[in-house]
Amino acid sequence: VSTQSTGRKASNKQPMSAARPLSLYRSLLRESAKMPYNVREYSLRTVRGRFRENRNVQDATLAAELLAEGERNLALLRRQAVISQLYVHDTVVVEQQNNEKST
Repeated sequence: VSTQSTGRKASNKQPMSAARPLSLYRSLLRESAKMPYNVREYSLRTVRGRFRENRNVQDATLAAELLAEGERNLALLRRQAVISQLYVHDTVVVEQQNNEKST
């Protein structure tokens, strides 16, 4: 998941529908949850941070670029999730402690 920030501010162009970014956000979170612990935590943090930092973007061109980047990252996460499911991973101590607390 890319962590580059555009640093550009929104212009006065029309805002896009919130449905597409929201759907992308949920899909990225869902795919991140399928990853092994370390990658999962990194992905979740990065996805949440990127969406937070770009939530007020109004420029349609910039929003389209960000959505395209998000779609590429989603495809990358999906490929990586499939690969990581092919191999058995031992749960790390942190995951074991979290599972014990939630039960």
